[in-house]
Amino acid sequence: MIKQNIDNDINEIIDEIISIRRCIHMSPELGYEEIQTSKFIAETLKKAGIDTKENVGGNGVVALIKGRNPGKTVLLRADMDALPLTEDTKLEFSSKVPGKMHACGHDIHTSIMIGTALILNKYRDNISGNIKLMFQPAEECSPDGGAKFMIRDGLMENPKVDYAIAVHIMPELEIGQIGLTEGAVTAQSDRFKMKIIGHGGHASAPHRGKDAIVAASNVIMNMQSIIPRMIDPNESAVISVGLISGGEGYNVIPEVVNLDGTARMMTPGCVESVPMLLKQVADNSCAVYGAKCEFEYISGYPILRNDEYITEIVRNVVTENFGSDSIKPFPQCAGGEDFAFVGQHAPAMFIWLGSRTKGSEFIPQHSSKVIFDEECINIGMKCVLLTTEKLLNSASN
Repeated sequence: MIKQNIDNDINEIIDEIISIRRCIHMSPELGYEEIQTSKFIAETLKKAGIDTKENVGGNGVVALIKGRNPGKTVLLRADMDALPLTEDTKLEFSSKVPGKMHACGHDIHTSIMIGTALILNKYRDNISGNIKLMFQPAEECSPDGGAKFMIRDGLMENPKVDYAIAVHIMPELEIGQIGLTEGAVTAQSDRFKMKIIGHGGHASAPHRGKDAIVAASNVIMNMQSIIPRMIDPNESAVISVGLISGGEGYNVIPEVVNLDGTARMMTPGCVESVPMLLKQVADNSCAVYGAKCEFEYISGYPILRNDEYITEIVRNVVTENFGSDSIKPFPQCAGGEDFAFVGQHAPAMFIWLGSRTKGSEFIPQHSSKVIFDEECINIGMKCVLLTTEKLLNSASN
């Protein structure tokens, strides 16, 4: 039923959905601050007669479309928080809030799922099963993103979620291209902090102290040997230090140097070994210079995996409706994604949606200059609608 009329249904509302996208884009809110965004989403859904709950897991919004007949429940997820950037795109609908910008495309994810909800609600009397829509806050706020708090507040129950789908725009892909990743999609994204403690003194007499800067340098260099020399080559991980702080004067050896970094694990074997090896290397590297290390490890988002069954359905949907050339095998991303928490409770699928105008310069997400082609909204809605219909129909057979 949906497939027969999908192009007309999308065309009827696409201008409204683009307007919604631009409205959200102009008024970005950071993670944990999405009060007006969530209110706007809830009001839009309620106006369409969709059962909607607010303040789920913080600023989250959950909408439920019940089909006339019983069946499986498909969850559709969109994130809605922005990033702390001042926009530099010169778009007429650029962010009106200095220091805040939708540079990751969450405004597009949200608009895609609002449009999808409006069309699915139109056909609810023809649906066997349910569609649950998840508009989540704070995806950018690892390790405490909004997904796990929404799950804590009952997202996956009443009715129980059987399948979950999310889309994420990707400027590496052009408009019309849809990226599919087999198995693991994004990495476990953890954070570590190291406090290197030495003994301060005068820079002219380092032998009288314990140089925390040299010890910290040794830690940084030695931790680069963990991946190539202490991890199974069949496993995959990356360790990076992004912040170093210590010292107050050019001629003073500081007592303390702080390191702040991240570990990303793309295969399960690294999840337990990397924290242990980081501490071991840090302790031993500091000991050489008589320093000590206080180590803190913070687990973040888990590895996100695409379910094999849903992946095959998406592949068939894309092939049938966009052509096999539209499918682009996409490598695993070392970024973190808190949709992975949803995937721990139900089979899940993460779809990469091409968002770069054909032939245009590639500008990455999280850049103040990134521009996403709004044609991806139409394509994203069509892909999600058809996948949802196919999942519900296949589950009811």
